Amino acid sequence: MPRISAICLSDLHFGYWGSVLTAADGRKADITRVSPVLEQLVECIKSILDSHEGEEKPRLVLAGDVLELALVPTNVAATVFAQFLEKLFGDETLPLDRRIVYLPGNHDHHLWELAREQQYTGYLAEKTTKLPFENSPWHATHLFPWRPELGVNDRDVGNLLLDTIAKKVPGLTGKKKVSFLSMYPNFGVLGAGGSRCTVVHHGHFTESIYYLMTELQRILIDPEGDPPANIWDVEVENFAWIEFLWGTLGRSGRVGESVGLVYELLQTRAGRNSLVRTLAWNIPSHFQHPRWLRPFEILILYLVLRRLVDRFTAMEREIPGEYLSADSWERLEKYLGDYVEGQLGRERNQERGEKLPEHVNFVFGHTHKPFEKVHPVGGVARPVHIYNTGGWVVDSDAPAARQGGAIVVIDDDGNAASVRMYNEAADPGDYAVDVKQAGGEGGGDNPLYDSLRALVKPDQPPWSAFSGEVAKAVAERCKTFREITGG
Repeated sequence: MPRISAICLSDLHFGYWGSVLTAADGRKADITRVSPVLEQLVECIKSILDSHEGEEKPRLVLAGDVLELALVPTNVAATVFAQFLEKLFGDETLPLDRRIVYLPGNHDHHLWELAREQQYTGYLAEKTTKLPFENSPWHATHLFPWRPELGVNDRDVGNLLLDTIAKKVPGLTGKKKVSFLSMYPNFGVLGAGGSRCTVVHHGHFTESIYYLMTELQRILIDPEGDPPANIWDVEVENFAWIEFLWGTLGRSGRVGESVGLVYELLQTRAGRNSLVRTLAWNIPSHFQHPRWLRPFEILILYLVLRRLVDRFTAMEREIPGEYLSADSWERLEKYLGDYVEGQLGRERNQERGEKLPEHVNFVFGHTHKPFEKVHPVGGVARPVHIYNTGGWVVDSDAPAARQGGAIVVIDDDGNAASVRMYNEAADPGDYAVDVKQAGGEGGGDNPLYDSLRALVKPDQPPWSAFSGEVAKAVAERCKTFREITGG
């Protein structure tokens, strides 16, 4: 097995009952138990790491939507996250770096806000910082955080909340402690020699809705204005509404519970129809209008709400049969061609003779639909090897074949491969762990892919045990969705 540099996971949604990694009793997370799927996932990660050789330990990269902060209270998400840390790092012999890279997504965007405010407080506390303050809080980090030759005082961005959760886990103290490095929105891993590079991003900026404020600015105020030049400009313009919608509502008491129910109803056709009918019927009763107007108001509201709901269901996770919509392929290509390529160009030191990598892997999640693809990008001289990590949430009343979860592994030479842990299926016998690479079996020389294919034996533990547990968990959550939505 080639030496492993990083293991990437995303969209774990710890704390949400729909996550197969959270123990659940119907529509409620049970934080007194550990999900059997989580236990078996950890065993599979350990199996991959058991083959690692070398002094430098692999790094765990968590690429967003790890703590579910949009739909559940913080204590629930934090408890399940602690279960994960205990199961994984409780093994003292595990060859895994104890500093975890955490890239927040949209459901846990609040963790980035906490981290960047912590970073800014550190800047204000520095002896060299004088009035008037020169800098405002930063909205992004560098791709490569440990490169002093950049000539930039790139402060480490810790995360006090995540570090404190880890300190509460039995056994993770002193030399065994786990800490976090917050990166946003991209994190880069250079292969040996620098000719290969992997860029990890949660994936929300490959979807148009997360550019909403930028688009409103263009349409309403500055139609002739230029688009954001850098990724931190995109974040500056859009972070506030992302933070409001995905970072606070789930923690808003009874309102948060109601928002969670609405979110779940929107996931299925039966639930959407029920929600639209209920709203269209009930809202006019609060108007102080003559009763003869009510049928017309109900009809108008129904048509308007139906259009809005249809717009919602056009979001990326709601498009069946395709890994990405045409709009998201376009956004992905722009993100790679403008923002990722721009960061690479700035952070590769041209004066030192550093060239842009000849091979780039792009790893992201967000859509909950894992896939691997070699894709040409306009303005980029070489194709990009794209890996989607999928997700670990069931959000429909019947299994969706495209949905599932994967572990993306990166080796020291910059090769990538995906351990496809599962795709949802109606037949439990169809669950089997597989290994894939961008470009398929003929995707070129990839020692990591070859080694993982030899390692993963789907019909033997821990892989077969994982498949059995995830098949049961998916079926249980689909059943709960049917009960919620009346499907």
